[in-house]
Amino acid sequence: MIEYSWKFDSMSVRLSEDGLDNVVYMIFWTLTGCENGVSSHVYGSVGLPPPDGNFTPYEELTKAQVQSWVELAIGLPEVEEYKKIIAQQIKRQEMPVNAALPPPWQ
Repeated sequence: MIEYSWKFDSMSVRLSEDGLDNVVYMIFWTLTGCENGVSSHVYGSVGLPPPDGNFTPYEELTKAQVQSWVELAIGLPEVEEYKKIIAQQIKRQEMPVNAALPPPWQ
């Protein structure tokens, strides 16, 4: 069974916006899948809308909160598609269909 994990490489912030400090507007992410020591990943970035009244100060953000923002911004169907792509890439590594071989005369 593939285990998936999110990593958030960096977050772009507006230093000051509407009286708030360090307002996250862009998140750079990596989604990794791993099974039996074989892994693959996809990565990207998502933009966020301005805070809607439920503002969490930057230093109080949690990984779970940021992950929920990213998953919501990407959309569940797209997240599931990314997971399918990762699963296909892992399967190709476990059972490759192509290879690079040296010339037979070497």
